[in-house]
Amino acid sequence: MIRTTIGISTFLLLLVLSINVSGQETIDYLVNWEPNPEPDITGYVLYRSLDRETGFEAVDSVGNNVFNYIDEGLEKGTRYYYRLIAKNTSEERSAFSNPVSGMAIPTDAPQSLQDSCKITTRSQSGEGIYTINWETSVLTTGYIQYDSDAILDSMSNWDDTDYATIHTVELQNLEAERTYYARAIAYDEYNNLTISIPDSFIVEEEPSAPPSAPLTPAIYPVPYHPVQGDMTMNGLPGSTIRIFNSNGMEIYSNDVPSAGKIEWDGKNFNGSKVMSGIYYVVMTNSEGKEIKKPIMIVN
Repeated sequence: MIRTTIGISTFLLLLVLSINVSGQETIDYLVNWEPNPEPDITGYVLYRSLDRETGFEAVDSVGNNVFNYIDEGLEKGTRYYYRLIAKNTSEERSAFSNPVSGMAIPTDAPQSLQDSCKITTRSQSGEGIYTINWETSVLTTGYIQYDSDAILDSMSNWDDTDYATIHTVELQNLEAERTYYARAIAYDEYNNLTISIPDSFIVEEEPSAPPSAPLTPAIYPVPYHPVQGDMTMNGLPGSTIRIFNSNGMEIYSNDVPSAGKIEWDGKNFNGSKVMSGIYYVVMTNSEGKEIKKPIMIVN
């Protein structure tokens, strides 16, 4: 008989997947658990629901030597809850494990949802070193997932503070003059997972600001949703800025006023809204060095 007093620990991990630069709105989760210690366990059944308390339906069953399951093709912006039971040779079943959940924030989510887990600032603090600050609306811990291509298969150290709403991690050994993508992976005290939308930045050969100062210019919000208003570009150097698409085509330019601030409505030279994707703001600093900063636009 399975002793119902012995629980099963479940833990939700993010499965490596492509970032959402091509309209992908699904995500895969990797659910992990510790084995039930009873000697006659024959397998496990994983359940999923959209509610923490009710509505759980079986997703699949696995053998007694399998301790994880990949749940594929789930919608971003929806929180999925998981519970697990063990069964034995007599087809008796254990009590449910405690529920865990996961949600990935889509790039077109309302600001209130984006604020639940978001990268707030990133600054280059040394050669190949970036400091990433991120925030959550509830107490969490976690890490930054990042890479220089569409598969985010690198991760920072876990934030080593207690559960908090403000986090700081450092990414090291980044290669200069490459674009990196990053997102925050946050777990609350009940192992519920929230994934921020992706951010992007270019690593320069030398840090353009001391560790205590943010990089300039400031461009926000990123990702940029034109339907929500203008993009602000502040602290701009030089006399002109230009914006290029990922194919190297110039789609916008403007003279920089003395105040160094421009508001852009997300439209090209023809007055049409640009398509979703990665774009580059190019300007020249006072030393004559060209600065190129990536931005993500979502229409």
